[in-house]
Amino acid sequence: MTEVSDPIEQKENIVKINHLIKKFQTNETEIRALDDLSFELLKGSITALIGLNGAGKTTLLRILSGIYQASAGEVIIKPGIKVGYLAYDTGVYSRLTIREYLLFIGQLRGMGKKEIIEKIEYYAEEMSFTDDLDRLLSSLSTGTIQKVAFSSVILHNPDLLLLDEPFSNVDVLVINVMLNHLRGLKEKGTTILVSTHNLYEIETLCDHYLFLHKGRCIKKSSDEEEVREGSLKEMFLSSIQRTND
Repeated sequence: MTEVSDPIEQKENIVKINHLIKKFQTNETEIRALDDLSFELLKGSITALIGLNGAGKTTLLRILSGIYQASAGEVIIKPGIKVGYLAYDTGVYSRLTIREYLLFIGQLRGMGKKEIIEKIEYYAEEMSFTDDLDRLLSSLSTGTIQKVAFSSVILHNPDLLLLDEPFSNVDVLVINVMLNHLRGLKEKGTTILVSTHNLYEIETLCDHYLFLHKGRCIKKSSDEEEVREGSLKEMFLSSIQRTND
């Protein structure tokens, strides 16, 4: 089961996963979405979570965010940290305007009203939705909603940021802005785990990688290993090929 333990001192781990298993029961069939998964996330690092559809990426992020409970194994998260989670199936309150929604999210996070208003204006300008601030979310495009959702999960400067396909439905200019914000958060010490199929974008950003295939880790980077430009796709496809051989 998911548990919060004492702070992990060694190498400033923010998250430590030991032999994690997640099972789902479908009629009489048991499915292991995650199978004996172990890894660590270091403070101020960005880790790319890479895998084919159905590899277990979303399940892992939902366990770390507290939505799912693990079936077995250990999930240790440093206590007292602020967490931001952007789900793949982004859900927003469609009857609110962007301004109302972000104000609501900021208040839920314990932020002061003045700080929230300043952050709303800042991210609206950065993400190019200033003209839409007082429009209902139900009237906006999928891309604009994705930009608002991304802004909402970084509004409170989280210590741990979990992102599930954050670059979907947004154009290349917005992706570049998002990447710059993620770099800025990293410099402030935020630990980021991001699931994406956009390997080119993420390899310019990440320090580490974790390859999932059918719920198992088939390759992960060492602490000293650097992610080279153009290397993630090649390494991932090679790892999949060796697994299937």
